[in-house]
Amino acid sequence: DADHAQGVMMARAAAKTAAGPTAPAGHSASKGRSDRRAPDALDARVLAALPAPVAAVDADLVFMRVNERFAALFPAALPGTPILEAIDHPGLHDLLCEARDTGRALQGLEMEPAFCGGADDHDDGIYRLTATPLPGVGGAREVVVTLEDVGDRLLTQERLMEHNRLVSVGEMAAGVAHELNNPLTAVLGFSQLVLQQEIDGLLRRDLEAIAVEARRAGRIVDNLLSFTRRHRHEMHRFSAVESVRKVLELREYECRVNNVEVVTYLDDATPQTMADGHAIEQVFLNILNNAIQALADAQGRGTITIGTVVVNDRIRVSFADDGPGIPPDVMDRIFEPFYTTKPVGKGTGLGLSICKRIVEQHNGKLTVQSRPGKGAAFIVELPVVPVEETAEEEDPSVVQRASHTMLRVLVVDDERAITELVSRALGQSGHEVEVARDGAEALRLIHLNDYDAVLLDLKMPGLGGPEVYRCIQGLRPAVTERILFMTGDAASADTRTFVESTGSTLLSKPFNLEDLRRDIEPFVRAKVARAMAPPAAAD
Repeated sequence: DADHAQGVMMARAAAKTAAGPTAPAGHSASKGRSDRRAPDALDARVLAALPAPVAAVDADLVFMRVNERFAALFPAALPGTPILEAIDHPGLHDLLCEARDTGRALQGLEMEPAFCGGADDHDDGIYRLTATPLPGVGGAREVVVTLEDVGDRLLTQERLMEHNRLVSVGEMAAGVAHELNNPLTAVLGFSQLVLQQEIDGLLRRDLEAIAVEARRAGRIVDNLLSFTRRHRHEMHRFSAVESVRKVLELREYECRVNNVEVVTYLDDATPQTMADGHAIEQVFLNILNNAIQALADAQGRGTITIGTVVVNDRIRVSFADDGPGIPPDVMDRIFEPFYTTKPVGKGTGLGLSICKRIVEQHNGKLTVQSRPGKGAAFIVELPVVPVEETAEEEDPSVVQRASHTMLRVLVVDDERAITELVSRALGQSGHEVEVARDGAEALRLIHLNDYDAVLLDLKMPGLGGPEVYRCIQGLRPAVTERILFMTGDAASADTRTFVESTGSTLLSKPFNLEDLRRDIEPFVRAKVARAMAPPAAAD
């Protein structure tokens, strides 16, 4: 490979340098030995031109030749000086002796010059040492020492490992969040059922508090799922105001424990635009996280002011803090890839560079304003792209009859609390509800009965929602148009891709009773439309 080829070239150059010009025939051995130590001008130029730090030591581990790059790392590395006096590393002596005595090239020793007697201005570098033995005089072997800068490579590997760890944590968190959505649906739904009854004021307030907190927990779980799932780059209707509020809900606890107050002036009249909502929310989240951390690390408290304004058909979202600000030398590099001022383990240096690229992909701009000691402000600017409004007109007669039409509904879910909640909620509206707690039972009931609507959970043991749907396509194709999917993981790309391919509606858990009734209403109107349609002509 390239490293091996470079090592061979270095070894040959150093060997030729150490050996000097070949003695003509007839010269004595002692004269030849003396010539071997005389450096050749061309060899010295080759050694100096090598891109890597290179040195040659004799059998006693004393420097013979050193190129400028090696001397820049270790100023004490001078010809005639023992290498162990210039480089203080516990494994160096054994590695060089083993290479010298065995005649095998050895590598793998890593060092940081600043901690091994080297120059302080190279303290960020990590170098890997390779020792290549050369045939010496009288059987003794000289050794060529080559240093390779592996700092960037190790940093890249470390970041890759960190990325893989975060992906694993994200997948685990997404799985936990999905499981939480089922009990949250039950808590929210049953509290709403009780609130529909005549109860005293104190109990009502308690139940209302339960419902409010269940909704709040559901939003947090939904945000967590959204930020841990991979998303396709798609442009949809986007509200900057709603996205800022969503991000603030996700980081509310972090702000509170770090004594950070958030002040907002979000104009609800801010127009919607077309954007990749998930990507822009990641930008907002990264900027907010940076501000929280800057305030917490520098002063232990502070204020972040977030606002929206529209200027010349462009939406500006600003995040301003009253922290220490950004030094001028950092300002010049703040959007560079891999640049970070955060300690090890607190940043990758990728955040702001990726944020800038995402915003520019939307034909927008990401800018920063700051003065030392006066805080910092990041401004995300997005163009206002017109959003087409589509309104479907309904037949008034269909709407009128729908209010008096009842459905026969099949609810398919392995969670008993969910089937009980949906059965009671739809039963109160006059619908006839049957329950199946697995996919196989659902297929049996669909084969025997005719349902106006099927509420089908996507994730179940055994036959999941997608498998049941495909079986229905072959068993009762007309029923596929009457399916309402339910899931606690609406943020999953696979889930959305599947649901979109079916043309069906997705009811996300945790849902409240209003969500359930809203999504059932189209099936009521569809049943009315079928009843009002003229009979098909006979062949």
